[in-house]
Parts: sequence; C-alpha cells; structure tokens
Amino acid sequence: MTNKTLLNKILIGALIFSFAECMNSGALMSTEQPAQISSVPSAEEFAKLIQGNDFLKQLNDIGPVTKSEKWQIELAIKDQNTTYTPKINRSLEDFKGEELVIGGGKKKGKYRDNRGKTMIQPYLDDLEKLRQGEYKFDPFGSVKGPLTEETRNLAISNFQEKLLDPVLNKYYTINYDETTEPDLVTSATDINGIMENLPKGRFDRIHYENVNTFVFLNPNAWKIMEYLCKKGGTITINAGVHGMRLLPIILKDTKWEQQVQSQLKKKYDYFKSDGGFTLILKN
Repeated sequence: MTNKTLLNKILIGALIFSFAECMNSGALMSTEQPAQISSVPSAEEFAKLIQGNDFLKQLNDIGPVTKSEKWQIELAIKDQNTTYTPKINRSLEDFKGEELVIGGGKKKGKYRDNRGKTMIQPYLDDLEKLRQGEYKFDPFGSVKGPLTEETRNLAISNFQEKLLDPVLNKYYTINYDETTEPDLVTSATDINGIMENLPKGRFDRIHYENVNTFVFLNPNAWKIMEYLCKKGGTITINAGVHGMRLLPIILKDTKWEQQVQSQLKKKYDYFKSDGGFTLILKN
C-alpha cells in the first residue's frame, strides 16, 4: 500500500467519523433558533421557537402562542409589509434638545392613542380661544385683569415662551399617525425612512411612549433605536404585556438580549399581572 493510498483512507475514515458525530449530536437536524432573526416570524414559527428558548423554559412559560400574541404577530407582519413615506414637519436643525419620543406628537391623534408628555393639545385649544378673543381674562394667569389688545398679545407671547416652547424644545417626536402632528411622520420600524432623515447617535434619550407591543417584534425597531441613540444613552420602553413573551426570541444573540432578559426575569410575573411592562436599556 502506497503512502498516498493510506493517507486517502485515513481522510475518508475521519470524514465518516465526523459525519456520525454530527448525526449523533443532532447538529445536522438542529431545530435551534438561528443566530439572529431578520424579519417577523409567523405564529407557527414563534410556536416552535418558544419551545426551544432556554430563557422561557427558565420562566416556565413555553405554552402555545396565545390569541393576543397571534394578534400582535399579525400586526407586526402587516406593519413590516407596509411601505411608509416619511414626512418631516420639523427639521432637526430647529431642535436643540436631546430626547426623542416615539409615539409622541402635539395632539391626541386619529386613534386618540397619544396621551403622553409631548401632547399639548389642551394648551393649543386654549391658545386659539385666546387669539380669537373668546377669553376675557388670561387663562394661564400670566396677565392680571381684563385683557386689552395689548395685554392679550402679551398673554399669547407669555404662553408661547413659558408653556409651549419648553415642551417643543425638549422633545422631538416620531409617530405614524399624522394627526398627532409629530415632528417626523413614519413608523417606528421604517428603518430606511428614519436612517435617511435622522443622523446616527443624535439622541441621548429615546422614549417609546405610546407604542404598541407589535413594534418590538420587528427586528428593525431594535436596529433603529441602536442607530438613533448615542453610545451610553438611555432607551425607555413602555408597552402592553401582550407579545412581551416573544421578545426574548426576537432578541436572541443580539446586543439587547442580556439586558432585556435580566429585567424581564426580575419582574416577569408582575408585568403579566399589571398588563404592561417597562424596560430601561443602555445603548
């Protein structure tokens, strides 16, 4: 037997042994989740991934996909398949603050979902009445006595300076509902639209305030928050509990996985009973 023939036999034997080891370990038949998910899984795919998720096993929460979770998944897939056309209502050049509120805007909006800290609709309504002369006295108390034309203009100026400007200068807003009058109209998952219109690392703080949980089932939402937030910045997420169980699956092997798991583990049962959850993350 020549040395070349012997070498070939050794190599063939090694390959056969390696293949057998893979079969025995299940490596070629693995049902484990891929390293990172790039799009919203279907309800059927989520069901399989739940069964194989070690974190959810620790929480003893690997039951079937619920009706409310299916609804969130359907909304996430619909949003993922929607093409958004971003509209800028306020340029970032006119904004000097550091906080982005996703889900915010000046008014309640078509669906009346906006109830957060950027919502100044009551003030705007009062301001319009003040301008139209419906108020005989300054409703904000900055001018004493009955209003004259001169003092009415002063009251309007004071209102803008002391009540409106602090809110407008503190928060920049994104909302897909144009009737909330946000600074940028688009979806929180519109990765192309947001990256084309807003610079990387622009905000020190990002707050998801009136955002449905299905948004966070789209991997693009997590890429966007990383893109927009400064290194070391803070991201606060307030959302409903429906779909919360699916987050560890979406975040598997991402930079957010350990932070989210740590916070969910501490308050998982509390969040479930409360109906909503809050996550505070560092970028």
